[in-house]
Amino acid sequence: FTTMDLPTIMTIPYYENFESVTPPLLPVAWSSIVNSLFDDAHVLTTSLSDPYSDPHHLEMYNGNDLDAEVLLITPQIDVNLLDVRLRFYARHGLQPENIIIGTMTDPQDILTFNEIAEIDLSDIYTHYIYPISDILIDDSYIAFKHAGTNSGSYIYLDNIVIDDYSPLPSLNISPSAYFFEAIIFGDDLAPKEFILSNTG
Repeated sequence: FTTMDLPTIMTIPYYENFESVTPPLLPVAWSSIVNSLFDDAHVLTTSLSDPYSDPHHLEMYNGNDLDAEVLLITPQIDVNLLDVRLRFYARHGLQPENIIIGTMTDPQDILTFNEIAEIDLSDIYTHYIYPISDILIDDSYIAFKHAGTNSGSYIYLDNIVIDDYSPLPSLNISPSAYFFEAIIFGDDLAPKEFILSNTG
């Protein structure tokens, strides 16, 4: 038999809406880590519980285990993570819950998880945008981790986008345009104030 390398994210933007999979399977090259005392803890796709975009979204559940380790992990990303940002929709189920986003070196080793931010989720789908920063040099995966704020809690994810984030320094002027009316030679014109500012 022949073994094939799993797909790698080589270019951005990259978009995953979980529409092309058959639940409960994950998309090709996506993976999960589930370490729990309870067998019902899981990471899977589903059409239940009102996806943000039909017909599917991603469900994370920690069972009745506050110490459960439940992660969703992207395919390997062959782009400098410092140049990308993460955009996604997320919400919790009936129980309040947080999600932690981070990066990883090894998608099979939870000890390589490097936290970037913890997000206090709402019970309605909300759009979140985070630049990827403070990463370890060898990190090449983005991961979503169930924070375990409550036991028996669900997290839902949909429409995940990895795209370019390259803020460059810029010089701004206000107003950006001004019409200087015609005057007779030798007459004075009232001064006009322009404001210069820089970003970056």
